[in-house]
Amino acid sequence: MAIDRSHKGLSRDAVVRAALDLVEDQGIESLTIRGVASRLGSSPMSVYNHAVDRDDLLVGMLEAATADIPFHIDEPDALARLTARYVATHDHLAARAWVLQVLIRGDLLAINAFAVADACIGDLLELGLPPADAIYAHGIAWHLMLGELLDRHPAPPKSTPTQRELVLRSMDVTIYPHYAHVLGVLDPSDAPPPCQFERTIAVTLPGVVERLAKPRPE
Repeated sequence: MAIDRSHKGLSRDAVVRAALDLVEDQGIESLTIRGVASRLGSSPMSVYNHAVDRDDLLVGMLEAATADIPFHIDEPDALARLTARYVATHDHLAARAWVLQVLIRGDLLAINAFAVADACIGDLLELGLPPADAIYAHGIAWHLMLGELLDRHPAPPKSTPTQRELVLRSMDVTIYPHYAHVLGVLDPSDAPPPCQFERTIAVTLPGVVERLAKPRPE
């Protein structure tokens, strides 16, 4: 269905910006066409002139959120470029927890995110990986990033302490004896933990590339 974007006083960029502001203030659950209209001081029909529905609005928000992710990294070494790009992408998304809640749906995509993926695949090809293994390796890094973000950079809890914190703090090490060795470095609090993604990807990526670049046995 074609959308008339000529409504006076509004633009798609303005609608998307209002949606971003709404979600950053109140969370992704607050996003409705009516809520965006209220924030703009306009009618829902005016917003519909610039977004077919809530999903179209989410796509616009994803595109705005990913537009500033750097894909050109000024490093001569392909592995260094890859590592820096994944870290930059991670840090960009970590500051926008709502993006993860949209991505895990699996059915919405920001087209401009292809620039980052394309650059990563190019570096993996340069490192000697066959095309199928290059996209596979990129998938490994991407899923590692998403998993770390979901686990260590979630949306702010609605109440504290959370059930997770209470369970960790009351763990019976006679039942789970190996935890007795790591409790001193385990962070059960609901405060943001120290981020170790840069260390994690720097440890993981060279091994993935080395393993996949090896000739396969006949």
